[in-house]
Amino acid sequence: MTAAQTIVWEFDTAVWRQQLARDDDGFVLSRTYRDATRDRASQVMAPSATPSGRVRLVRTSESTSAECHRFSLRCDEQLASQLWPQVQPAFLHDGAGLSTMTDLGRLLATLHRSGPPRIGDVSPHVERLRRYLAEPAGPAAVTLGSLPPTAVARLRSLADTVAEQGTAVLCHGGFSLGSVFADPDHTRVDVVVGPEISSGPKELDLGWLVGELTEFEFTARANGSDHSEVYARAAEALIAGYSSESDRMLDQAALDAVATMRIALHMIDFAVTTAGTAHCATLAPLVTWLLERGQAPADHHDQATDGTPP
Repeated sequence: MTAAQTIVWEFDTAVWRQQLARDDDGFVLSRTYRDATRDRASQVMAPSATPSGRVRLVRTSESTSAECHRFSLRCDEQLASQLWPQVQPAFLHDGAGLSTMTDLGRLLATLHRSGPPRIGDVSPHVERLRRYLAEPAGPAAVTLGSLPPTAVARLRSLADTVAEQGTAVLCHGGFSLGSVFADPDHTRVDVVVGPEISSGPKELDLGWLVGELTEFEFTARANGSDHSEVYARAAEALIAGYSSESDRMLDQAALDAVATMRIALHMIDFAVTTAGTAHCATLAPLVTWLLERGQAPADHHDQATDGTPP
């Protein structure tokens, strides 16, 4: 960080260390990856915007090492914070947020056809889940112990299947609510695309975000919030935007599988970061239900939630 920058926020997890700073030109996001993620972003010619012009991809502007990447942003609010279940995501009701979701779907469709898939390049987040599933001990193993063996076997099969479909399309690889930055009225939306860019099924990027929206809906419902329905509408807008810009048919079962993987990975990441597993009592039943029954969680209202961020 230079002398002209001031820190807006920073936090550290088992996945990465992130810092957002303000400078004279806007904001700078720094990400230091924990798992030696390869520097691949600079090799990909990604599109700069959706047809709307409001939403743009922001690639690495500077790399200080193979693990640390910096991104120049116009906005400082993560979409995860704007959608947090304990707040009222008003912009989803008045249309601005749903329009953004539609444009995010269109952006993904544009990215998926922007270049050839990188054969054998699996998303590092999918690879991290596979590593967790192979660990015999530690917080990840304890967390997985909160799931029935049949559910763990199903999760392992899903992760392996996604990894083996690495020649489908060029993927963002980590398309999450924490990688989308917006101003309050969503006139400007930046999507960070870093070294996670990889290959995979088209459902990987869509399902990753749908999984986070699903967990937020679950949290909102469990807490008795009166705005839980907006998350399903946001997911529908995302998928509709993608479909409007792509001639690729989506596999609903694959989409559901990735969404479940995302929730499971968050549950494990949180345990590895905090060395605690109390949250498993609330999230593990949801993950188990999704893995064993393969149904959307819209009517799964009877579980509490820990309210942990993605």
